Amino acid sequence: MCQNILNLILLAGLLGCCKPLSPVMAQVIPDNSLGNENSIMTPNVTVKEALADLIEGGAIRDNNLFHSFSEFNIDNGSRVYFASPDGIANILTRVTGNNISEIFGTLGVDGAANLFLLNPNGIVFGENASLDVNGSFLATTAESYIFNNGLEFSATQANAAPLLTINLTPGLQMGSNSGSIVVQNQGHRLTGGSLSPLMFNETATGLQVQEGQTLGLVGAEINLNGGIIRVPGGNIQLLSIAEGRVQYDDSDQTWQLDSSEVSRFADIELSNKAFLDTSGAITGNIQLQGKNISLKEASAISIQNLGVQPSGEITLDATDTIALSDSVRNAPDTTTSSGTITGVMVSRLITDTLGMEQGGNIIVSGDNLLISDGGSISALSFSNADTGKIDVNINHSIKIQKFSLLNPVLASNISTAVLGDGNAQELNVLARNINLLEGGAIFSTSLGSGNGGEVNVNVNDSLVLNGLSPLASVGSFIGHAAFSTGNSGNLNLNVARLSLSNGGAISSSTFAEGNAGQMTINASEYIEINNIISNPEIFTGIASRSTVLDSPITSIFDLPNQSNGNSGSITINTPKLTIKNNGIISLNNRGIGNSGNLTINTEQLVLDNQSSLAAFSTSGQGGNINLNIEDSLLLRQASVITAETTGTFANSQSSINGGNISINADLVTLLENSQINADALEGNGGNISIVTQGFLASPDSEVSASSRFGLDGNVDIETLTSDRLIELEKLPIKPIDATQQMTTGCSVSNDFALIGKGGLTENPTQDIRGQALWQDLRRLEFHSKSQINWQPSFIPQQQKSFREANAWEVNQQGNLELIIDEQAVVVTNALAKLQNCFMTNYP
Repeated sequence: MCQNILNLILLAGLLGCCKPLSPVMAQVIPDNSLGNENSIMTPNVTVKEALADLIEGGAIRDNNLFHSFSEFNIDNGSRVYFASPDGIANILTRVTGNNISEIFGTLGVDGAANLFLLNPNGIVFGENASLDVNGSFLATTAESYIFNNGLEFSATQANAAPLLTINLTPGLQMGSNSGSIVVQNQGHRLTGGSLSPLMFNETATGLQVQEGQTLGLVGAEINLNGGIIRVPGGNIQLLSIAEGRVQYDDSDQTWQLDSSEVSRFADIELSNKAFLDTSGAITGNIQLQGKNISLKEASAISIQNLGVQPSGEITLDATDTIALSDSVRNAPDTTTSSGTITGVMVSRLITDTLGMEQGGNIIVSGDNLLISDGGSISALSFSNADTGKIDVNINHSIKIQKFSLLNPVLASNISTAVLGDGNAQELNVLARNINLLEGGAIFSTSLGSGNGGEVNVNVNDSLVLNGLSPLASVGSFIGHAAFSTGNSGNLNLNVARLSLSNGGAISSSTFAEGNAGQMTINASEYIEINNIISNPEIFTGIASRSTVLDSPITSIFDLPNQSNGNSGSITINTPKLTIKNNGIISLNNRGIGNSGNLTINTEQLVLDNQSSLAAFSTSGQGGNINLNIEDSLLLRQASVITAETTGTFANSQSSINGGNISINADLVTLLENSQINADALEGNGGNISIVTQGFLASPDSEVSASSRFGLDGNVDIETLTSDRLIELEKLPIKPIDATQQMTTGCSVSNDFALIGKGGLTENPTQDIRGQALWQDLRRLEFHSKSQINWQPSFIPQQQKSFREANAWEVNQQGNLELIIDEQAVVVTNALAKLQNCFMTNYP
């Protein structure tokens, strides 16, 4: 019997040893540092129709009330309230002990005062933590409150309350060993947010204050692990500081952080579907500032405008890196009163509007920005109000890469979109380097009657668009798209070096009645388009297009069977433009609208290995191609410059003429079956004008302006040198002295020597023997259906007598002319007819 009792005792002891340590018990203990003004806690008092622990007493200084505790914890299910006497604006609390504060229950104020909670050891808000504060709330791990009159209320020195004679809002002094702030919860239940409004689906309230108030966290590290902070119509401020001082400005009744005196920032992390939100009929601002700011595992920051007031802004400011990553699939058993939640959520910054006023702006600044695995920064409109504006200002590098592995339709992106009558606002991106990889994108979209927004991308060094999403086979891109009656916006791109490869594209598209936008691309060093994978099915390049998508997509977006919009124009300015391996710059109109124009201003343009510049139209007016090239144009290995049209104008019997091609370059070279053509199917061929100092073409290359059923167009090539690919002979080391070849009768007081092929002076006493004194070596035929219209500048006439020139003068055109002095001896010998002696109008 005794042995059995002993065994039970041992078993109980063993189980007790294995039991995990319990958290710190809920306790609020005043530290008696305020003397006669110590805090007093009274348990089980009815506050707001429920039992709570009420904290009274404290030191009143003007409109500030000070409390001091050695421990401050609230257990799960407990309620702790501060009494707020009349006239009190701020309740300032400090914890002078060595333990963190754990807030697992309700923390509130019985009154209208703002509440400050300061514990330099750290603060944790548990899953069931809540706030019941009518004013604003600030939790901080600073060492002390500071006032601009030099006074301080410190948690590390436990001094008495400062003597304040006027209303002073406190600042915060962060120490070098300040603790972190943690907010824990189950995470949000959001759905939508791409092509549909964000739905909250009974997402937990989390930490919350009243409309128009501010909830702030200021700590050495801030971590929201599934944590939720929602302040409808109010403001959220998260500031992570390793060392320094923070000031508050409440002059406009809202707290504004001033971090100008911060020496070192610390990190902010949102993980496990953490959520910050100020949505409502009235919306507020969300501000995060730290060293590294990361949103992981489908964490989100949102502002949804449901009212008639302008929306607040989302601002992220990091001294190092801002990162959005990791998508999450909603659990299959996640249910709400409206049903089961399904789908994949991504990490995102999002503002949208369903109300009568503009959506919120998004401002992102830092040293580096990383968006991956479907992460997104987006401003949307689902009403007749405009979207917010997006400004991304990064000192060093932006990298936007990959799709969500859980849903390849979800691309990593920065974007604006309208799905109603409102217009998209500007999307501005500035960085030293930008890399869009494996499907990463920057774009603006119109899916309603509103217009897409302007996209402005400025890159100090290099912009790289490379690679396809391995699952969705969609390339990285910058651009616009219009899917309804609204137009695409314009694109302005300024960069030093631009590289597009393996599906990388810059595009402006319309798939319905709206028009594609205009594109202007300036690259101060070079542009290279290289489809290294050499797959003609994968578009790599720059395009403005009006086209029809595949039937499954047209049914999803309710698109017409043909596109009615016009494709926009493209203007490119760069010293060097190289297009390789099926790379393309194109104006492509496969609907019934008109094609835009392509203008390229460069020093050197190279098209290699089946690459092309194209202006193509099936039913509307064909586009024109204008190339202004200071140095050389080279086409090789079946590369093409084309302005082709097919068919007739919509609702008309008029046929479509081919577009025009204008090329102005020092040297134009076509090799290895390359082409320049402006052909038409039923209309007339377009016109091709080439002005160059040298035109070289291999026998298998061609220039064509033909039409199958209409009239051929014109090809006009003005060149100073032969277009034949020939070996040029060197002149003799000692040229022939023409004066030694003339008869005595031609002796004059000055000499006139011609050096060059066919330029030997004849004996003027003999007849010309029929050969040309100068030979025109230009090849006048091209492998095309249209011939050059050329007439010799000199028409042979009947034999006439002439006299030898014995003087010279300058004519009205400024040219030197040989003339006859009337007193000279008349030469009566007749010369043979002159043919091709010289070209007076040399092309």
